[in-house]
Amino acid sequence: MPFGGVFSVLPTPFSASGDVDLDSLRRIVDLFIADGVDGFTALGVTSEVARLTDAERDRVLETILAHVGGRLPVVAGTTADGLRSCIEYTRRAKAAGAEAVMISRRAWRRSIHMRSRSISPRSRQPSTFRSSCRTIHLLEELMAGAAGAMTGFAFPAILVKVVSLFRAGDVYEAAREFYAKVPPSYL
Repeated sequence: MPFGGVFSVLPTPFSASGDVDLDSLRRIVDLFIADGVDGFTALGVTSEVARLTDAERDRVLETILAHVGGRLPVVAGTTADGLRSCIEYTRRAKAAGAEAVMISRRAWRRSIHMRSRSISPRSRQPSTFRSSCRTIHLLEELMAGAAGAMTGFAFPAILVKVVSLFRAGDVYEAAREFYAKVPPSYL
């Protein structure tokens, strides 16, 4: 399945006691769907994944998948410090119903380096969908051929509008809309 548009990396809300707040997570999903996102990424850096236990990771992903209910694709972050953990997280994400997984290049390189004698990975970076940690480069990435952005940007409706304008061929209006929202300190 080709991905494109705006995939929001979902934050993981916590209660005052530090527990994962699944009701708030469902509300965030609803807000982002109303903003017109094309998909979600769960368990990324923005999701505070490093704070989650394995059981919490599973509950967060299962909650998102159940609440989205197949309306939009869900990508699961499965980055881990070790290759075996990364593979296990990937298997669990697949079993839960995630459309795809996201693994950081740094973790992938580290795992490949440790196992380089037994496998020959393709080193080419996928060009159809690029993850954008710095949303400031969205227009440049679209012009370079990216199909969209995967970002933890808190206002996805802005990005949805920019990507829609760009896809419609109105690059000038997309740029005007985008740069009107970029803080002057970034320009």
